[in-house]
Amino acid sequence: MIIDFHNHLGTDKDGEIQDFKELIESMSKYDIDYSVVFPFKVGDLVVESLKLLDISKKYPQLIPFLRFDPGQMNLDKLRTLLDNGFKGVKLHPESEVFYPHKGLDWLYTELEERKLPLLIHCKKSDIYSKPEFILAVARKYPGLPIIIAHFFGDCFTTMKESLALNNIYSDVSIFGRTLRIKQMVDKGFDRLIFGSDSPYDDQEAALMKVTKAKISDKDKNMILSDNAKKLLKIDK
Repeated sequence: MIIDFHNHLGTDKDGEIQDFKELIESMSKYDIDYSVVFPFKVGDLVVESLKLLDISKKYPQLIPFLRFDPGQMNLDKLRTLLDNGFKGVKLHPESEVFYPHKGLDWLYTELEERKLPLLIHCKKSDIYSKPEFILAVARKYPGLPIIIAHFFGDCFTTMKESLALNNIYSDVSIFGRTLRIKQMVDKGFDRLIFGSDSPYDDQEAALMKVTKAKISDKDKNMILSDNAKKLLKIDK
C-alpha cells in the first residue's frame, strides 16, 4: 500500500492547477492507494474543503483534510465541521498569516482530544512557519500527532530535536532526498511519511525519493504506508 499525505486540489492564485480526476489518474498510474487532499489558498477555504469532502464520498481513495484560516474560525464552528467527517486538519501559517504557537490552544486541544492529525506547512526561512514554532506546539500537546511538511522545514536542528518528540512526524516532500531520508532512518527516526506536495512535485518523482533510498524494505513500507495508516486509522 502507498499513501500520499500531501496533495493540493483546485486552482491556486499562482497558477498551479490540479483537479481530482488528474490526481486519481496519477494515483492509478503509480499504484498509490490513498491521497490526503486539501484546497489551495483560493476563495473560501472552508467552502473549498467541504467540496473536497463531498468528492471523497464518491472517491474514497481521496482523504479530505480541513483547511482554514484560524483567524476566521471558532471552536463551535470547528467542531461542526470536523463532525462532517474530515480526517485531519491542514494549516498553512505563511499563507494565512498567523503564528502557530500563539493563541490557538482551543484548536490544538480539540484535535488532541479527537486524535486527529495536523499537517502543517513548515519552512525555516518563512516568517510564520518556522520549525521552532511548530516544535513548541508539539511539546505543549504531546498527544497531538503533528506532521511537519517539507522534511522538517529544511531545518537540521528540527530534525535532531524531533527525535525526542514522539508526536512529531514529517513528510518527505520537497526537501526530502534519498540521503537525508537514510540519515534520519539511521538515527532511529521512524515517523517519516510519504508526501508529494502535488502538483508542485510529481508523485512518481516524489516516490523515487523513498524507493531509491538505501534503507530496508521495512523502513520503506513504514514511510510509504504504515505511519499514515496509523494516523488515518486505515485498517486494511
